[in-house]
Amino acid sequence: MEVKIGGSEYYRKRYIKDHPEYLFIFEDTLEDEDFEDYKNVFPIPTYDERGNYFKDKHLERNKSIIKDAIEDILKEAKRKSFRRVVIPEKSIGKGKSKLYEDEPETYEYLKRKMSELTT
Repeated sequence: MEVKIGGSEYYRKRYIKDHPEYLFIFEDTLEDEDFEDYKNVFPIPTYDERGNYFKDKHLERNKSIIKDAIEDILKEAKRKSFRRVVIPEKSIGKGKSKLYEDEPETYEYLKRKMSELTT
C-alpha cells in the first residue's frame, strides 16, 4: 500500500469523497468533526476520555489510546484493501494539541507508532 504525505488539498471533503480507495489519517482534537461522516477517514486521538489533551504524566494511558487507534487503522486498511494511506503534511501532534511542544514523550511515542503505518 502506498503512503502519501498530503497537504490541505488532500483533506477537502470533495477530495475525500472522490477517493474512497484512499485511507485518510488526521489528528483528532475533539474540536474537528468535519470528517466523522466518512468511512475512509480515521482519527489519531490527541486527548483522553475526558477531552483533555494528552499530558506526559499519563504516558502509559496515552500509549494505550494511541496504540489502539493505530491497530484499528491497520486492521481497517487490511480489511478494505485501501490503495493509499494519506498522512497529513503537518505531523500529528503538531496541530492544536501541541504535543511536540508541550508533551515530548507522548509525541515521540506517537511518531514511532505512526511509522507502523508507513512500513
